Amino acid sequence: MRSTANLRWRAAAAVSLLLLVLLYSHQNATTRKGMEYLQRRLSACEQNGESVVAKLKVVHEHKMKIDDLYRKTLNDSKKNTEGVRENLRRCELNHLSVKVRETLNEMEEEGIEERLTACEQAATKVVDEGEERGGREGRQVPPPRGGELQQVDELQRRAAELEKLLNETRNELEAERKEKDLFKKRVEECEQQLVAHVGAVPKPGYSANETAHFERVHDKDANLEFHRDGDAFAPPAMIPARELVRRLEEKRKGREGRDGREKDEEKHPQDRDENDEYVAEKPNAADEDYKEQEHS
Repeated sequence: MRSTANLRWRAAAAVSLLLLVLLYSHQNATTRKGMEYLQRRLSACEQNGESVVAKLKVVHEHKMKIDDLYRKTLNDSKKNTEGVRENLRRCELNHLSVKVRETLNEMEEEGIEERLTACEQAATKVVDEGEERGGREGRQVPPPRGGELQQVDELQRRAAELEKLLNETRNELEAERKEKDLFKKRVEECEQQLVAHVGAVPKPGYSANETAHFERVHDKDANLEFHRDGDAFAPPAMIPARELVRRLEEKRKGREGRDGREKDEEKHPQDRDENDEYVAEKPNAADEDYKEQEHS
């Protein structure tokens, strides 16, 4: 009896050991598959991470090149703008000087004309007085005396000098008008260059589209600069392997739980018992019996 009992115990122990070995092997295989799956996912994530980091580096290099090109273009534009503004300032000064000289010449011309008119009136007055005096005395007008001839010659000489000075002044005015037209043309060219480099001719107190007033804070000759953010690019920190595995495991469990709930929701409510447990599957629409029930 004891030998039979021992054999039974040994058989039971062997069977239990065999079942334990099988269970362990199954669990080990399942765990190994899960680890292999996670290892593959981890390798794919690492590759994707390296690819993303490489792309970010390329994007950062392109950004640095664009920033350098922007700074270079901005500096060139500033130099060109300063040159155009300097030319425009010189043209305005030349235009102002031409206006001043033109005004002075006009005033001088008016003075010369007044002096010439006064000389002519004086000469005419002398002749008229002589004729009037001769007619009033009833005798012929005697020939002018030496003093009168000298006075007339002096008046004629002054009139000729004034006429010559008037012609010279007119010639100077004509030359200055031509110079003024040339300066106007240069000012228009400077404004066109300023529009090409800046976008519009600046006007004090107005914006570019001349619709809004603004108040100048800085000096009118100060260069307004735009400082871009020059911080160095810092790539994002990589997630540790354990944290990545934990997140992927939680995501997989959540997806499996969501798939299970969706499958439960697809079952018919009448297939539940009093304990809210499913006792039958939902009828299949492709089943012939189900089709016969629908037609009956």
